[in-house]
Amino acid sequence: DELGAAWREQIRERPGAYVTVRWEMFQRILGISHRPTYVLHGGVDGPNPWDLAIANPGANDAFRDYVGWFAADDTFATGPDLFRPWIWLGLGLVAAGVLPVPRGVRGRPGAIEVGLLAVGAVVYEGTFAVVAMSESFRYSYPAIVVSLVAIVFAVATLATHRRSASTDADDRAAGDDARPVDETAVAGELVTTEGARAP
Repeated sequence: DELGAAWREQIRERPGAYVTVRWEMFQRILGISHRPTYVLHGGVDGPNPWDLAIANPGANDAFRDYVGWFAADDTFATGPDLFRPWIWLGLGLVAAGVLPVPRGVRGRPGAIEVGLLAVGAVVYEGTFAVVAMSESFRYSYPAIVVSLVAIVFAVATLATHRRSASTDADDRAAGDDARPVDETAVAGELVTTEGARAP
């Protein structure tokens, strides 16, 4: 209670500093100012103050190798640029904006729902500007997954829409070639031909 009271008092006395700290932390979470931060166990694989040991070193090494593919260095403290959340959230928003644009896509099952889901992921991520207790890539994981779903759905939906539009255009072209036959003109030609053959 005492710590909470002191924290609230500092916010009231120095609101500018509080907003600055929150904004800097939010940029770290989004991966704008820093690489993504990973939270992994530290020191357990080697000598540690708790005398902990790995029960299955082989499996642990395999897992560390897997995690190492996505880490920027051997410390597993940061991830590569590919894991910066703002990139995937931005692409998710683009997907949400593109889905209703082509004519006919809006009526496709799930297009509006997936678009709103992507927008919701960005809103969810935005709450970390206020509620996040620290910086961590794991906070953004749900929003990134939703954004990836929206991106894949948008690409698949637009590809299907393009194929449908191409098929419709081919059908229209085929319909223009198959013009109705003028039976009167055909009959006249037959009569003329038969008359020319008569002696």
